[in-house]
Amino acid sequence: MKPIIVLVIVTATYFVLKFLQVVIKRFGKKYFILKTVGRMLPLIVSVTWVVIVFWSANYLFNEKSYYKLVIICMIVILSVLIGWFFIKDFIAGVIFRVQNNYAEGDHVQFGEVAGRVESLYLTHISLQTQEGRLVKVPYSRLGSEIISQKTESKTFEKNSFILKTRKTESVTSTEESIRNILMTSPWRISNTQPNIKFVGEDDLSFHYNILVQVRNQKHLDYLAEALDKRFGQLSGR
Repeated sequence: MKPIIVLVIVTATYFVLKFLQVVIKRFGKKYFILKTVGRMLPLIVSVTWVVIVFWSANYLFNEKSYYKLVIICMIVILSVLIGWFFIKDFIAGVIFRVQNNYAEGDHVQFGEVAGRVESLYLTHISLQTQEGRLVKVPYSRLGSEIISQKTESKTFEKNSFILKTRKTESVTSTEESIRNILMTSPWRISNTQPNIKFVGEDDLSFHYNILVQVRNQKHLDYLAEALDKRFGQLSGR
């Protein structure tokens, strides 16, 4: 009778977790609480199954002479799995770095994920995609992915334009403000320096010639919108 009860509870738990996954997938973007639960769902599922397994072992074998041995074996197996979960990406990262000589600023593609290398961490690599999103790719995923590297010369464009700013600050202060916006913008190629040159003025505005390197025209438009919002009219592109 006990095995049947355990089977029923395991089956019910499986369907409840599946139902929760479906609800989060369908309504997670509409409700903040479901979005929060969705982020924690892998942890919730893992903890739930650990509890179910240990409860089942206790329920089935607590009166047996080998009960303690069963529990010890389960703890050892669980410890090995948890340890492997935490160190697998570290080990995969060591192997990845030995086999590949990537550095920050390189443009790479891992399977369907492509972007510029922002940082190389111990357990994952951080990429900035063409859409400007930061993506963290665990090293353990890269073992089964096709990896390719793009040449830098084909992945960005130099764009020069004239920026007109209101005379609310000095020429030097305005130039520093422009530089700060460009340097912190996700749309600029991070390992390049923008060139800002004061070229003249009129009664209402300063004129600067700006040379900046971006991935594509869309990124230039995003960068221009940020400058427009801060300084005013943008022209000459």
